[in-house]
Amino acid sequence: MPLHAAFKGHGTFVYNANGTLQRYKGNSGPGPGVVNAFKTMGFASAWIRLFGVTGAVAHAPTLELVNALRNGGIEIAGWGYCHGADWEMDLSRSIDQCDRYGIEAFVADVEPGNSTSAGRTKWSRSDFAAYLEGLVERFGGDNIGVSTWPVPKIQDAYDSVELMKLAAPRVGMFAPQAYWMRFPKKIHYDVTGFKESKYPKDSPESFVWLVIDAWRKMGIESPLVVTGQTYWGEGGPSQSVMEKKLATLTRTFDAWNKIVGFNWWHAGGVGTKAMSPAMVATLKAAKLDEKDYADA
Repeated sequence: MPLHAAFKGHGTFVYNANGTLQRYKGNSGPGPGVVNAFKTMGFASAWIRLFGVTGAVAHAPTLELVNALRNGGIEIAGWGYCHGADWEMDLSRSIDQCDRYGIEAFVADVEPGNSTSAGRTKWSRSDFAAYLEGLVERFGGDNIGVSTWPVPKIQDAYDSVELMKLAAPRVGMFAPQAYWMRFPKKIHYDVTGFKESKYPKDSPESFVWLVIDAWRKMGIESPLVVTGQTYWGEGGPSQSVMEKKLATLTRTFDAWNKIVGFNWWHAGGVGTKAMSPAMVATLKAAKLDEKDYADA
């Protein structure tokens, strides 16, 4: 069975359905406005947030967004943050929420060691294996992805590398969160053993290359969908710097054939520091949907 179409090519995460509908509604209304905006940025797919650590997202705007994108010919996957404190609850949410919207592909956001409002995320190997097997039974492996840390070895105090190796034979792809901030920096060289001479510091192109190579050095050969950064804040560089970094990445990155897709965190919404007008313009001009991605 081939990899689900929502995992191939160019796309975006959607964090807040209502905010995204309002952000791009234009003169044609929320649904058609989002479809038009996504298509002009070259998005073939959208990964829609369905739940977080506190439960499911608001139903009405999520349904409106899913229906608009589906009717507009944009491939859809659902995603949710999977905390690990109760794997059966994570599995139930993953399946039930996809069923609610008729979604047949799912991306599990699994970040071992991450601090959340429900405490630090921590998975045991047995719980993670059981969770994954439940997903496979419902979706089939090629319709499942895992979104996680860019370099899992940095979070290896929480067993990140072995957890990803457990997932590799069960899921269709991984989506490492390659948010480049001011990366690479010293910790990336120290943990991977890679040299600054090959992966220059504070460079988005360099960081994406380092992320891809770090996954391969882990012994994981699964398809990768790199998640890039279209936001600012969180202690990182300013908006203007991040806009320039995005423009640089779209001009200089040349390893599209090493990945099956490239998506973005995130489509943005009203009042959120994500996808500024300059970033939207950059993505429109870049035509990343036309890149020569790897087959999967």
